[in-house]
Formats: sequence, C-alpha cells, structure tokens
Amino acid sequence: MPKMTYHDKRVLIVDDQRPFLVMLRSTMNTLGATSVMVAESGEVAIAACQQEKFDIIISDLELGDGRRNGFQLLEELRGKKLIKPETIFLMVSGDSQRPMVLGTVEKQPDDYLIKPFSQAQLNNRISKCWAKRSALKSLYVHLMNDDVKNAIIACKDAITSGSRYRQYCSLIMTELLWRENKFELAVSILNPLVRDKQLPWAVLAMAKTKMYMRQFEEAINLAKNILDSKMLAADAHDILAQCYLRTEKLEESCLEIKKAIELSPYSIERQYLGCEIAQASGDYEFAKNCCLAILDQSRRSVHKNISHMCNYIRSILDLAEHASEQKDSNKYQQDAMIELQRQKQTELVRHSPQPFDFNAFESIVSARINVIQGKLQNAKRALSDSQKKIEGKFEEYPLALAPDTIKVMFDLGEYEQASHLIGTLKKHNHPNDPYTRKMLSSDLKKAQKNIGDYNKYNKEGIAEYNLGQHQAAYEAFHKALEQAPTNAGVIINLLQVIIKLLAKTSKPDINLKKECRTLFRNVDGLHLPEAHQKRLATLTTELQPYLE
Repeated sequence: MPKMTYHDKRVLIVDDQRPFLVMLRSTMNTLGATSVMVAESGEVAIAACQQEKFDIIISDLELGDGRRNGFQLLEELRGKKLIKPETIFLMVSGDSQRPMVLGTVEKQPDDYLIKPFSQAQLNNRISKCWAKRSALKSLYVHLMNDDVKNAIIACKDAITSGSRYRQYCSLIMTELLWRENKFELAVSILNPLVRDKQLPWAVLAMAKTKMYMRQFEEAINLAKNILDSKMLAADAHDILAQCYLRTEKLEESCLEIKKAIELSPYSIERQYLGCEIAQASGDYEFAKNCCLAILDQSRRSVHKNISHMCNYIRSILDLAEHASEQKDSNKYQQDAMIELQRQKQTELVRHSPQPFDFNAFESIVSARINVIQGKLQNAKRALSDSQKKIEGKFEEYPLALAPDTIKVMFDLGEYEQASHLIGTLKKHNHPNDPYTRKMLSSDLKKAQKNIGDYNKYNKEGIAEYNLGQHQAAYEAFHKALEQAPTNAGVIINLLQVIIKLLAKTSKPDINLKKECRTLFRNVDGLHLPEAHQKRLATLTTELQPYLE
C-alpha cells in the first residue's frame, strides 16, 4: 500500500468539544495536511460541505444535545450527495457501549475509532480507508448515482481481477442483486464463501437471501448459526424476527425483534420492523415505543417527516382503542392529547417539511377519541371540521393527515369518502412506512364485510325508491345505516324516503317526524361532499314542515 500523503487533501473535523477539535487539527497538520477546516456542529459541517468537497471527514458521534449526531450527519451528506464518492468518513467516539458501536457499524462509515487514539492509529486507519476508496472509486461513483447495473459490473470486475477487496465487493454485489430480485445469482456468489470459508458476513447474507426467497427454515437455521457462534449480530435477530413473522410465529417474532433493538436501537428500519411485528402481535405498547424512537431519531436527520409525529400520536390512540380496562383507555386518551400539545411546540410541527395543518390534525385526533368513547356524532362533527380546514388551506390533501382521517371514516361508515382518500394515497405512492400501511390494511380488512352489506342495502333502497316502494326503501336504507352509522349519503336517502312516507297521510306519524328531526340534525351544518350538500339543500324546503 503506497504511503498516504495529506498535503493535497482537504480535511473537515467535526466535534462539539473545542479542545478535541484543536488537538485533532494539530494532529492532521503534523501528518502533513495543510487545508483543515473545523466545525462544532453537524449543521455547520453540512453548510461547509455545501460550499466545498472534502477528501477526509472526521466526525465525533455525539455533537451536542438537540443537534444532529454523527449518524445523522453521515446519512445527510451521503443522501444529499454533499461528499465525493472517494471521500472517506471516519467516526470517532468516547462511547464504547455496544449499542453505539453496533449503530455506528450499521451506518457504514469508512471506519470507527474509540477515543483516545494515537496519531499512528489515526494515520493507519485513514491510509487503509483511502486505499480502499481509491481502488474502488468507479464502484463508489456508480453507488452514489444509484446506477445498479454498472455497480454490479464494477463488483464483478473487482472480484474476477483478484482485488484485495473482492470479499467486500461480493457483499455489495449481493445487496445490489437483492434490489434486482436476482436471488439465485446472489446464492451462487455466496455459496463458496459460506461452504469453504464460513465467513460470518456471508452466512448472514445467505440467510437474508433465503428469507427473500421465502425459504424460511433455511434462513432461520443460518441466522441461528450466526448467533450460536456468540456473535452479537442484530441483523441475525432481524432475520429471525421477519421469518417468524412470515410464518405467523408472532411470539417468537416479537422476542427476536426486541433482542435486535436492545442490541442496536439506532436504526429507523429496525424500529419500523418492530412496529410491524408489534401490530401483528397486538403489542401496542411496544408499537408506541418504536414510533417514539423513530420520531426521536428522525427529527434532525434526512428522514425528518411530519408523518413520524402523526404515527406516534396514533400509536397512543391505538393503545387507548385496544385497552382492556376503561381506566387504561381513558389514561391513554389523555396521554394522546397531552403529547399532541407537547408536539405542537416542536420545530418539526412549526416548520414541517411536508404540507401539514396542526389544527386539522387536532380535530382528527378529537374525532378518533370520540369514536373510542362511542360518541359517533361528535366524531362526525370533529371530522367534518377537520375536512373544512383542510379544503380551505390545501389544493391537494396533506398525506400525513390522510391515515387517521381514513380510519375515522371507516369507523363512521363513510366508505365512499374513505375509498376516495385511499385512491389519493395510492396515486402519490403513500404511505411508504410499514406502520401506516399495516394500520390501513387492518382497517380495510375489518370494514370489508360492513362495506359489502352497506353497498347491498343502499343499492336495494335506491332501487325500491325508484319503483315507488317507499316502505321497502325505508327498511333497506335503515339496514344500510346499521352498517354505516353516520353515513351522510344514507341519512339523506332516508330523509328523502321519509318525506314520501309522511306525505302519504293527512296525519303524519309522530315517530317518523321525530326520526326526521334527529336525522336532519345529524347532517345539518356539516361540511359535506358537494353532491351531498346539494341534495340536502334541495330537501330542506320539503323537510321544513316536519322539522318544526
């Protein structure tokens, strides 16, 4: 390996402790670096990288409370392409605790150093990283440009040429083949490495490949082999958790993902897997903890999204909805409102990177709480209030507000509106997080029978009404309303048929008049879809004699 030279390298050092900055800058100067910039926070480092491209970045892991940490800095620099393909990123930390070390390794910096370290150690690590980045520059260029095809070719070239980095390239190539769904080819690359050398990373990659191929028993055995070798592999627990989930062994799945999170909690993907398994297992407390971890880890990262806050609030509401004791449900409802007000003051809500309206979300949360309490008419009015705010402020529906809105619509029986909003989500390829997808899928599955019965009776009522069979239409619409307790369309249909029934007698039925008044109150003043609003306006004059 040629001797590393520093005089032509641009260096950035990031640390919130000034004494370490000064010491490390002096060390780099001693090694020959003449261009050394320092930054006391991740935010300053990002600004510096927007102005110029560095060859070497050395960052501390902890960069101050309430600020980006080294994980988040690395993700943002790579995600926004603020560094060159050949730039090396070294993470340093005084924290040698296992979760921190594993979390750092998973973020894949070029290397990781525990403080204190010597000048010789630093030089040795930088030299090795630079040699690797230089030798595989074309691969890193293709990876940065998300050019999977040419990245695979670059890996093949390195492997066939006998490069000293051929094992690393085998791993990268395997991961690229996963993205292309070429699992058999991935197996052919890994087979000799697993069979002849029993390399732990290759065994783990084979386990994941088998999992993708739905060969769950083989994947489980390989993952267990990793754990039996006493390796602290959070990824192995992830694989076991996913395999057990897919084979409906929910208790085992939940146990494995909790082990993975305990070992290495600083992964949003792992926390989302925790959410998915928790939902399937009915462990809503665990789901809430995972949602909170995602929110906390994403606030100052490239993953910052208002949906994470919405997920956290809805996870508390899920706890309230599924609580076995009323006192527990009441507590969680109160917790949701308290947490909602706390989140209102955060930078994420005040300067949301995505379209969002806090007041509308507050109304939607209120609607959900009213549904939990069985106060469906109150829920209907709270939902109506939220939709009025949204339509008055946005041309397109804010995607973060849609999942809870859809849930309330299902609960209230507003199936047409829910279906329209689901169509909006699909059009925008949203939601892309497993927690929301699972929630919507579960709600839709639970509502399917009600939707079928509702459509059947509503169509039957319309047909009977058109034939002049008003009593039969009245009975059919009532059956539809049982499946959709506050559905505005059915209520308006019922009002229309009640007018016909009342008009048939000289002395209108007092119970029908009373029902007419109740139904009208349930829709009067609501923010209804335009078609419903027009029909109600047309009927109001005819209803007037019966509303007094």
